[in-house]
Amino acid sequence: MTQRASIHVITRDRGEALALLLSSLIQQTTKQFDLVILDNSRGVKVNQSYACRALLSRLQLEGVRINVVECPDEHRDIGKYRNQCIEQDKFGNKIGIRIDDDSILDPQYVEIVTSGFNSSEEVGIVGGICPYIFAPRTYILQPAKFNEVTPEFDWTDNCINFVRFINEDGTDKHWSQTFYPSGHIRSNYAYRMDLIKKIKFPEYSGFSGFSEETYTCILAWFEGYKVMINPNAVAWHMNYPAGGGRDQIRSVEQMENIKKLNTARLKEGLDLYRKIKGIEPQSYPS
Repeated sequence: MTQRASIHVITRDRGEALALLLSSLIQQTTKQFDLVILDNSRGVKVNQSYACRALLSRLQLEGVRINVVECPDEHRDIGKYRNQCIEQDKFGNKIGIRIDDDSILDPQYVEIVTSGFNSSEEVGIVGGICPYIFAPRTYILQPAKFNEVTPEFDWTDNCINFVRFINEDGTDKHWSQTFYPSGHIRSNYAYRMDLIKKIKFPEYSGFSGFSEETYTCILAWFEGYKVMINPNAVAWHMNYPAGGGRDQIRSVEQMENIKKLNTARLKEGLDLYRKIKGIEPQSYPS
């Protein structure tokens, strides 16, 4: 049985992308979910977009409860916005799903990730895969089952290979290549609400090698929960060129400093966890 979930979306000035996400939510094989949107737009708000309003109305006809919260641009960290979105969730569902506003979900996405919690109370996070929709090479489809992600190897190093292009002003242009085995979570995933309210999303600026997701997993492991992934839960990622955190990077030097900070943070967290659990240390990204 599919557990009812709350879908959490943070959006900023990406109305076209958000409309595509909402369209994919209408196509889901289950409507056992509610929707919380934290609108951080500086231009046209979600409730001012005809396309978004029409699609939200259609979801409501399908029984989806919706709460759109306007949040002024305060130049806060994206992690704080995500935590604020969860704080605004009053629906009382036990499962939450973080979805980027520039994602398009395959029809079974919600059904698959929510069913991942049915097997055990020890499961705290459930993810799928997030290939780029324009990627020249397809994602690598692993066996269609729930696989456990563990800290016994450094999956930030082994499972992600990317090359980033930067515009002249330092903003992110696009990723040229990415490698997608099923041994990691990134961008979109589900979680137990009581767990995520306790550990919270990391509130620090920057993004590098999906370190935010890695650190969230570390915190979940510390709480004694398992992290599972099913590669049949596909959330196509558009990598929309504006909004989110990408417009906060002003130079290549700033990006490199963020990478160093994030890598050090991950290494410290993983080293501590491995030491407590008696797991052999592994290599780390340079």
